[in-house]
Amino acid sequence: MHFGGQVQFGGFDQRTYGDLTGQSAHQAEPPRPYGHPPDYRRLLAEVGETGIPESLLQETRTVEESISTLREHRHADSEQPWFLCASFSRPHWPRTAPSRFVDKHWPDNVPEPTVSGGDTDDHPLVTACAERTASSDLSHAEMMRARSGYFGAVEYIDEIIGDFLLRLDDSGFLKNTIIIYTSDHGELAGEHGLWEKRTWHEAATRVPLFVQLPSHRENGGMPERLHTPVSLLDLYPTLCGLLGVEQPNGLDGRDLSDAVRTGTEPDSEPVVVDCFGMFGNDDLHYRMVRDGRYKYVQFRDAPELLFDLETDPLETNNLAADAEADVTDTLHRLRETVNESLHFADIDRRREQDEQMASEYRLATPKGGPNQYHMSDGRVIDGDTLLYQPHVITDDPTAAYHDYPKQESKSSRSGND
Repeated sequence: MHFGGQVQFGGFDQRTYGDLTGQSAHQAEPPRPYGHPPDYRRLLAEVGETGIPESLLQETRTVEESISTLREHRHADSEQPWFLCASFSRPHWPRTAPSRFVDKHWPDNVPEPTVSGGDTDDHPLVTACAERTASSDLSHAEMMRARSGYFGAVEYIDEIIGDFLLRLDDSGFLKNTIIIYTSDHGELAGEHGLWEKRTWHEAATRVPLFVQLPSHRENGGMPERLHTPVSLLDLYPTLCGLLGVEQPNGLDGRDLSDAVRTGTEPDSEPVVVDCFGMFGNDDLHYRMVRDGRYKYVQFRDAPELLFDLETDPLETNNLAADAEADVTDTLHRLRETVNESLHFADIDRRREQDEQMASEYRLATPKGGPNQYHMSDGRVIDGDTLLYQPHVITDDPTAAYHDYPKQESKSSRSGND
């Protein structure tokens, strides 16, 4: 979890491990962090097999701390309900994983991006994102290698979560527990010639959303897959509905608990995606509205977009550029939806307030590394000193061990092809 400033617990009673200083929590591959803002060229070139022992990978630590926290909670008060948030970094960068996952994909099992063209390739946002994330400088071979790192990281986190659930079940923590897995953003991974997030494309804005109830585990049936677009804003009211708790007034989302219980499609309603952090370019601030088959994007000062995802799922044809009669009404309706709900000048005022608060409530401690431990005596200590400031016994094992086994070198994170 990324919390800025002096508010680091966000309503939780404990935070035993993680980003406790607002650093960003993404555990960089040694020997050096990626910087702020990060060096995107390195992020796309230094991929493949991780150089961090698996026991020190933050995903492994998150599982260990989560299990121990729940066991301590049960010991202290077994009747008290609990809510646990376990944050995993991968498949976010670094796009590295243990070799058993990387070797499955590189070099012979890496699929090409689904789409690499369209009539929005020269849109100002596409150009800005390509330049910012070094996507425009990437060769085809480098792009494919970066994709292999991403796919390896996806399979690695899949194994981690599987192990986590098995341990939760073995310890008796799944008896009456709701499991939710989701993400804060998607990953373009070379689609449309882009990487990272911030664009309107489906690869960037769609996220996984899995909900498992105790009844799902007991019945042992096949999972239901619902296709109606919903929002992460719906999580809070849906959890209230699943738990039988009255939801607070003023929530923007809606309660989808009936759909989760029954596996029936909820009513379709517009889903909004905003992006107001665009590399200092206010003209590229946008609000996206997904309404059924149509997706509309309005910018502060850039060409508007309209896509029919039923006939154009890869978003290559911008209907707003030459709206035909059969979509003119849709374009007008969605444009008015944004105009009535958003004034970009309000975003400026909110940003000024945020900047003032960020200065006023700035954390008074050093940020340290990407993750910290909160010790029982109150100390907050860096969690990755062993990786970034190690006490090196020897850097040449062949000089120390007469029986050191010969190993073939790998160009795992060198970026060489």
